Amino acid sequence: MTAEFIDGEVNFTGGVGRVYQYRWYLVPVEGRMALCGSGYLRDSRLRGTINDMLRDTVLVMSNQRVEVDARFFTRVRSARRLSQDNATCRPTNLPLLTGGGGTVYLEFGDAVWRN
Repeated sequence: MTAEFIDGEVNFTGGVGRVYQYRWYLVPVEGRMALCGSGYLRDSRLRGTINDMLRDTVLVMSNQRVEVDARFFTRVRSARRLSQDNATCRPTNLPLLTGGGGTVYLEFGDAVWRN
């Protein structure tokens, strides 16, 4: 992965803290934008909860919202590997970015986890 990738993390309240770290980027593929990413799950007890959140991910670009099931992100074995392993990419329904492209970010689905 390159420095162009954006770092992100999912944090849970209640003393749980950071549970998922990820890196993502948009690349042009055949006239559309593709979402690329990889992630590291810090606590395997949360696998089902994080998978639910990834399934309900929304890619927001300017005023457009596109549902993307981000469970395809490459799963890495350590946080250090996020910057070393290849990301997996999937096409979206978003057209190519032009100019500045506006604000682009990922929204994960909501989740509740009880120990």
